[in-house]
Amino acid sequence: MKILHDLILIQPKEDKKAILILPKDSTEMPQEGTVINQGPEVPENLKGKTVVFRKWLGDLMNYEEKEYVIVKYEDILIII
Repeated sequence: MKILHDLILIQPKEDKKAILILPKDSTEMPQEGTVINQGPEVPENLKGKTVVFRKWLGDLMNYEEKEYVIVKYEDILIII
């Protein structure tokens, strides 16, 4: 699967919440996942790394019975 531009394909970790301190007014919990593939415009190699990203900003997709999220590089909050 070829990913374009600055997009990142992530396989979310199930039933796992990222540990991140958020402002009191924030109601959205970020999500953790593993980078499967990335587009050529992503400035660093993230393949295989665990990242924390904003949960509801990506596009969900199913491929070969697995769930993935596609997010922009700028939506990555933390690289673990």
